[in-house]
Amino acid sequence: MNQMRLSSIICLYVVSLMMIVLIYILCLEMTQYYQRLMNRKIHEQALQYEETLVEIANQKSKKYNKIIHDYKKLVKDLKENQEIELQDISLEIPTEVIHTNNIVLNYVFNRYTEIMKEHQIDFYGTYSDQIYQGVSSYDLATILKLLLDHAIVLSQKTTHKAIHYTIESQRYYTIIKIRCLIENEIVVDHHFKKNEYLIEEICRKYNGKKLSKIEDNQYMFGCYLENSGDLL
Repeated sequence: MNQMRLSSIICLYVVSLMMIVLIYILCLEMTQYYQRLMNRKIHEQALQYEETLVEIANQKSKKYNKIIHDYKKLVKDLKENQEIELQDISLEIPTEVIHTNNIVLNYVFNRYTEIMKEHQIDFYGTYSDQIYQGVSSYDLATILKLLLDHAIVLSQKTTHKAIHYTIESQRYYTIIKIRCLIENEIVVDHHFKKNEYLIEEICRKYNGKKLSKIEDNQYMFGCYLENSGDLL
């Protein structure tokens, strides 16, 4: 009888221990589940908040740029009107703002807007408000810097200094084009070859290709990049 009682107690103890372990595992799984659920909800709210901020910034930048265009037109009209004194009116044209959902592109282009102004180069173009995140930030910043630096060197050798850019971003590809006027033959030196090699390396990384064409005293260069699925 004592042996049976001992066996029963041991069995009860084992069963109780297993129940405790199962309850602990269940509680742990439930905790992790709700934690994942909460993290997902927080992430979704953060994305919605970020999209809202991007949209607000886009609207504000468009309004700001419209004011600048109107101001330029006003200054032009005043210059053509000989009856109005301009001594009390500032003819300093404010800088337009480039704003997309890509922080790297915003920083590089707005920084180079100031550099172009210092070099007295007309810098303008078009870009997509929505830039798909298919290219790493480092590669995007590198390729933009190489292209714009090259454009500055070419523009310094022309009478009318102007650089036009185009950024087209779709779900599966990104196209960057830079156009500038050329008056003489393009000199291919060591620095030029090095930049060309780096651009080609990044293009190959994204199954893309380097763009280059000379037409009507304009040099168009840039790159076509396929957006990486790992970054989307």
